[in-house]
Amino acid sequence: MILMIRCEIVCLIILLYLMIYSLMYIDGIVKTHFMKICCFANVHIIFDIITIYTVNHLETVPPLVNKWCHIFFYYAAILFCYEMLSYATDNVMMPKLKKVVKYITRAIVILYIVCAPFLEITYVKGRGTYYSFGMCVYAGYATAMVFALLSVIILVVNIKHLQTKIIMSVLPMSCILIIFMVIQIIVPELLFTGAAATIVIMGMFIIYENPVEEYKAKAYMDLDTGVKNRNCFDVDFLKYKNRFQMLGYTSGSIGIVLCDLNNLKATNDTYGHAVGDRFLQIIAQILKKELRNSKEIYRVGGDEFVAIYMNINDDVIREDIAGVYKSCKQENDNYEFLLSIAIGYSVTSETDDLDTAYTKADADMYRNKQIIKNRQKENLKQ
Repeated sequence: MILMIRCEIVCLIILLYLMIYSLMYIDGIVKTHFMKICCFANVHIIFDIITIYTVNHLETVPPLVNKWCHIFFYYAAILFCYEMLSYATDNVMMPKLKKVVKYITRAIVILYIVCAPFLEITYVKGRGTYYSFGMCVYAGYATAMVFALLSVIILVVNIKHLQTKIIMSVLPMSCILIIFMVIQIIVPELLFTGAAATIVIMGMFIIYENPVEEYKAKAYMDLDTGVKNRNCFDVDFLKYKNRFQMLGYTSGSIGIVLCDLNNLKATNDTYGHAVGDRFLQIIAQILKKELRNSKEIYRVGGDEFVAIYMNINDDVIREDIAGVYKSCKQENDNYEFLLSIAIGYSVTSETDDLDTAYTKADADMYRNKQIIKNRQKENLKQ
């Protein structure tokens, strides 16, 4: 008994730490769900500790106190599984269907809360400890199990539309929760549902909610345009460069597309930096839309963007670049400033490594930039 209580206290400390950490670093709807799950898990563990003591001191603890401690233990378990289900539905379901599921599950929760005090709880001597038994217990586990199973079913049905993080965290953690509940039902004297809740929350936190990974992602993102930044480009470029050096051309061709905005300084000077920022955002949107075959797009300078292509031929890159020019021309009718961009590209070959391809793309881009400038000067003369 003492060992069980100590284990539950350790679980409680871990969850409290994750809650405090989440309060400080996690934002938005994710924070709301995660905090609720942690809260219900903590309440569950607290009453788990209490009931481990009360069920093993039946001769000194009043029956009513013992019963209500067990009821709150099951309330917290059900609300924990309910919040896990809400977490799953909020990630994948359409608003109308989500409302239907929430109304039904809330009705089930309320039904159990109302009926639990009137359901029977008895206590049975197991191997080394007493444990609870009866309709209240069965109904509690059944309700929690239904919510956990619904979470898994909803996520599996919508698996094609899920983020990788959800597939890697919420789905397996829901499965683990079900496994633990089945074991608890089969071997009731184990009394480890608190440990199960802790494992589930830790798994979700490490894989999905971990703010360190979130900040790492933000560190590689250009917040003004929504594409990857220079830091990310340097890391990825070195990775591709090393791979090309190790495997050579057999690793596949790598295409480099360099883009340099024209008139950004003039736009800032004439219309202000707010319009200049809008200019950058529009160009970034066009690049993401038209350079659709690229692996990634980066903003590497104030007015410079780079796209990397993997295992691609020149024709595909040229087609994407033509799409950029076409979109810029179409968008010019909608804005007071002129959307103009110079683009150059090159592809690695048996003789050209990644550095050489980058240098050639840069030269191609500046050649096109000069052509555009000369054309603009001729238009002004006319």
